[in-house]
Amino acid sequence: SSDLRLRNAHERLCSVALERVEQRLARVLLTLANKIDQREDGITALRVTRQELADMIGTTVETTIRVTSKWQQAGIVSSSRQKIGLTDLQTLTRLAEGHGARLLSALHRGRAHRHHRHLRSGGARPPH
Repeated sequence: SSDLRLRNAHERLCSVALERVEQRLARVLLTLANKIDQREDGITALRVTRQELADMIGTTVETTIRVTSKWQQAGIVSSSRQKIGLTDLQTLTRLAEGHGARLLSALHRGRAHRHHRHLRSGGARPPH
């Protein structure tokens, strides 16, 4: 029982730590976007590696990759090896303000719901 409590406490701490990393990463991306303001196809594009981002926010490159991958799945950023595109500045701003976990889970639920509805309809668009 104390083992389970310890594991739960550890998971909560990891979640809080990751959320703080997400907040710092969001802040750095927005700061860079404001300074550079370079757009490709209407999206703010930053030529920066995940290693450089990790160094800027004081975390490991693995953590930065994990966060950017999660954000990519949520449609907040698009990233490649040398570049990151900020596709949802509004959500990124909310993350920078510290609205991390609830915001991402709500986004994920919304996308999963839309995807499920699309699959149920056999992939056809609903009539207007």
